[in-house]
Amino acid sequence: MTREEDRKDYREAFERAGLISVLDTPETQPREIGFLLNTQERRVLKRLVQAWSEFIKLDSYHPKDTTEFEQAIHRAQDLVLARPAREWLVSNEIRLDEIEP
Repeated sequence: MTREEDRKDYREAFERAGLISVLDTPETQPREIGFLLNTQERRVLKRLVQAWSEFIKLDSYHPKDTTEFEQAIHRAQDLVLARPAREWLVSNEIRLDEIEP
């Protein structure tokens, strides 16, 4: 299944549930910004949760072991969750340096 097909399935479900977000600005018509993860990205997130679950079972050898691992997991989750937004920007040829604050 392609990313687009995967997203279409989720988009349809989100539309039925009324959960598609829109961005409505004076300069543009409302645009969909319901960024969805593909199957592989969801799998990566699930494995990060599994890694955390296994890590906390280990003996701690330093007071900050758990905190530092937790921060690393959160950083990895942030990177995975940002992928659809980056893809959307690229596919719409939007450059962040051209967006006015």
